[in-house]
Amino acid sequence: MCLCNTDDSMKKSARNLSLSILKMRGCNLYNPERFYQTMPLQKLRDCSRASRPKLKLLQSTDFRLGWSSMLSYVVGPQCSLYTSEQAYVTATHVNTSEQSLENFNDLKRFLDTVGSDPKEVRYWMKQFQRSTDPLKPFCVVLIEDDVFKRPDMLSHLCSGLSFLQRNEMKSVIVHGERIPSCEDISLDKLQESRNTFVRNSMILVNMLEAHGAKARPLFTGNNILVAEKLHQCRFGMLGQLKEVNTNLIKWCLGSNHIPVIYSIGESVQGQLLDLDCLSTAQRVAEELEPIKVLQLNTNGGIQSADNQIYSISRLLDRLPNQSSVVITSADTLLQELFTHHGSGTMFKNTERIHTYKNYDDVDLNRLYHLITRSFHRRLRAEYFSQVINNIDTLYLSENYNAVAVITKEAGIEVPYMDKFGVSSQNQGQGTAEMLWQMVRQDYQTLFWRSRHTNAINPWYFKRSEGSWSNGKWIVFWYGLSDPKLSYELVEHALSLPESFVSEADHLIEAEDYH
Repeated sequence: MCLCNTDDSMKKSARNLSLSILKMRGCNLYNPERFYQTMPLQKLRDCSRASRPKLKLLQSTDFRLGWSSMLSYVVGPQCSLYTSEQAYVTATHVNTSEQSLENFNDLKRFLDTVGSDPKEVRYWMKQFQRSTDPLKPFCVVLIEDDVFKRPDMLSHLCSGLSFLQRNEMKSVIVHGERIPSCEDISLDKLQESRNTFVRNSMILVNMLEAHGAKARPLFTGNNILVAEKLHQCRFGMLGQLKEVNTNLIKWCLGSNHIPVIYSIGESVQGQLLDLDCLSTAQRVAEELEPIKVLQLNTNGGIQSADNQIYSISRLLDRLPNQSSVVITSADTLLQELFTHHGSGTMFKNTERIHTYKNYDDVDLNRLYHLITRSFHRRLRAEYFSQVINNIDTLYLSENYNAVAVITKEAGIEVPYMDKFGVSSQNQGQGTAEMLWQMVRQDYQTLFWRSRHTNAINPWYFKRSEGSWSNGKWIVFWYGLSDPKLSYELVEHALSLPESFVSEADHLIEAEDYH
């Protein structure tokens, strides 16, 4: 059906129909009291952090409405409207100042929630927005069933997921329940689980759309999760996932909708089978290869650690090197993604770190680039020739993303850490900690210096046993048996020449590194 603006009456009809759809999509579609009436409702978080974007009437002189089909799903007394890819409302001559204000408010709510340095947030934004494939999600999100018992936490999560969607970081949501492999599932239990999952899917979609993100529930019967029966079970309603059909998932991603999948599969004969939500989410991640696999619960901790860690390790072996798995609380999603310290437990395959006693087998150009970018300053041309005779151990990651330079200084018994750096893309991913543990294991005593303005100094303070500052440099050390030795170490550290060019020349403006 197409409505054209050939005369005034048709334009008026089209405009009225457009406004009615906008109002329907902007209404309150989620009533927690209906679904959680048996539980005491907890106080919601600060509404400024998770407030829904208010519906604004776009100023336009020309409305065009195109639609093919609309499906309505009833949730109690309320109604949620879903449209196909062609169902859209476009308005021209949008008031750009109002749009800019909405973007500003969106960013402000985000910064209030994260409570982080804007530079730190901007850095992670750049890292996560690098993907140009519209059919590849940024993350696969597993929402465990306990989250649905906390309406406040679920609302906070949907606000975060909506923010990601609006900023071109697409999500695929999987939810359901954990099922032990030995548990037998009856037909009644399967039907009860399915009813619960359908209801939870609609709650998620309603809340996501109330927060400004488009979402689609993918119900059973569409052949997305192909499974087979586990015949050792008496009732035979427990299944094992064999294949994930990604066509519908990618169709949702291509139309800028968040796909919402629940963990019930179907056999090739059409039999519905209950699936474990963790293995389902991991299999979906294997097919889509996201940057992040997020497992969200109410406490942020690891449950059944042995089996879980094994399955995560196996998943990481099948994902790209830059992918990681995170277990965290549902209400700390943005803190986990956009801060260096994170909020949960992250798993990632890291690079091997090799040790060298000289520069013979080292690519100096790549090493120069690593140090320059890590410190956001340009090394002096003579740096390598100055330290080559003093090198005791050079720690270097396989792909030149982390480095530590330990030297033996003339007349000083304690080894000196001349450089410790991690590339920007590896910051906040455990590489620095792993490198430090290797250094700490090899050297029982150590000292080093850092500029007073270095952002990593709080990290150094936690790992040192003593320090001294003159306002320009901070000298750190650990493992000294004689406190008087620190005076000698401080004096020597302050006498060392600068490794980088003067501050007037060192700025590198190509990228904003933290």
